[in-house]
Amino acid sequence: KKINNALDQVNKTLEQVNNKVSGQGTDATSSQKSDQNTNPFANIIITTPTSDIKVQISSCRFYGNDVVIEYVLTNSGQDLKSFIMENSYQLGRASGYDNLGNKYNVKSQFGNNNGLDHRTLGEFPSNIPIKTYTRIFGVNANATQINLVKIAAKGYLTTSNSSKLFDGEVSFKNVPIQKESTTSNQTITDSGCNETLNNVKANDIYYKKFGRTPENVYLINNERIFYYAQRGDELDKAGWAVVLEKKDCIWKIANETELGGLVLGSSIDSLQLAKVGNRLYIYYEAYMTGGSASNFDIYFGLYDFNTCKNYALDYTYYPTKEKGKSDVTITPDNNLKANQELLNFLTNKMNRSSRIIKPKK
Repeated sequence: KKINNALDQVNKTLEQVNNKVSGQGTDATSSQKSDQNTNPFANIIITTPTSDIKVQISSCRFYGNDVVIEYVLTNSGQDLKSFIMENSYQLGRASGYDNLGNKYNVKSQFGNNNGLDHRTLGEFPSNIPIKTYTRIFGVNANATQINLVKIAAKGYLTTSNSSKLFDGEVSFKNVPIQKESTTSNQTITDSGCNETLNNVKANDIYYKKFGRTPENVYLINNERIFYYAQRGDELDKAGWAVVLEKKDCIWKIANETELGGLVLGSSIDSLQLAKVGNRLYIYYEAYMTGGSASNFDIYFGLYDFNTCKNYALDYTYYPTKEKGKSDVTITPDNNLKANQELLNFLTNKMNRSSRIIKPKK
């Protein structure tokens, strides 16, 4: 119901926007041009990987040092089990340009899935509008227009790679950056305790507090926000769970917990909400590459919103030719050892994972 209500509001805001399909794209690409007389985005040219994917843009403005384009995607074709939008971390698969000639990294959020470093993905059912955000990082404050944003996009009918329906690009050309009044440009803590959050505002809160944008955000409620953030330099990166809580109209750190021991070459995967028993958790997998021995670690973890506790099951693969010695080690952390229900849940996740190598018998 909350999603439907939010989409109703979006639709009201966008009711004047009428993107038209020109049919001039190549490689099953459609081009849409906004109606010239009904909105501030009159000259925007929108490209999608297929004419079944429609776009309605609602805003483009600065949030901190970044520019965020908010829009709605609708799929009028077949249900997609997986719709993927790539980020700049996937080499050459996403980028943004302003009217001053600068090039930027970009990251998108499709629906409630804020995505991973390299992509955002989720199911894309037919004729269900999905609110989407694309953030352009560190835009020059004097820029007045985003000349081009391009994001590689793929759609799959099932979870199998062989079911790929399209592989193309979502792009926006000539997007004006909307100017804010002095009043509306205040920080969230200045604008009152009762302001309703969305993911863009939550990202902005984190940026103003820590000086960078988090990798993922989940709104627990209007007073509490969960973030996943990478910290450290390239040679010593770590993934952190950060919970901010609003007290007396000020956002304060409620908890910071390192999720696994992530280093160079690691990646957080499968970051999603999971219900175990009657409690809600963040479920994640953290993959850490090894060295020349082809060894690796995978952390299968749960983070508890309420207690801010982390539970992790460490799967280690280290190939060995030594007789009678297993090349797989599975180690629960102390929190997990004390919670059989969560240990069972993570053990099942691990056993079903396609990335683990079964121990030698």
